[in-house]
Amino acid sequence: MSFLNQLKSQAQTLQAQATADQHTQAQQSELVERVTHQIWRYLDELAAQLRVLQPDGPRLSVDGKTPWPAMRASDFRVDARRKSVQGKELFDYVVMGWKLTPKMGVVVQGSVSSVLLAETEKIESRLHAAQVKFERTEKRVPPRNALQSVRHDYQTEARASVRVQPNHATGTLEFSLACVTGMDPAKKALSAQAFQAPMLDELAKLIVGQPSTFL
Repeated sequence: MSFLNQLKSQAQTLQAQATADQHTQAQQSELVERVTHQIWRYLDELAAQLRVLQPDGPRLSVDGKTPWPAMRASDFRVDARRKSVQGKELFDYVVMGWKLTPKMGVVVQGSVSSVLLAETEKIESRLHAAQVKFERTEKRVPPRNALQSVRHDYQTEARASVRVQPNHATGTLEFSLACVTGMDPAKKALSAQAFQAPMLDELAKLIVGQPSTFL
């Protein structure tokens, strides 16, 4: 075989590999789309039922020590957005969000204080994740105006959500949960190939406070 023919053979091998990779990528992207569409339809139907049922919300605490009143989940809404990728309309994300308010019907004032920086950061991370309105007050002491403690005053009203982020390039989906089982966010990632429909029932159980294997 001449050197030119060797180069031709190498080029053909690379072209064949590139074609195979493109085909695999296309199949992977199509699978992610199908799974995301299934999730969207499930969440949309779930939200319709939960708007009527208004299940109990999770037990909430900003600092892990100061409990909120018993909460109710309501106003469930689903949104799905798409994006254009190489001329194709693909899912960008799917999200279901809802309100958490006291079952007694009255939003009350709460307050927690922290002295350690790590504790303060954790409290504010939880407040932000749950979209809780709050005010931060710092207590400082002379002569160097050193920070002694931080108080957070907040309203006992929050927002919870389940957001599904598909990644067509990697063939994966990431579930991000905010204020579903508590105030600490949670995540679950899996491949589209590993997805099974019963997982969505487990997610629904988690949302309404029943024993679940979702996480």
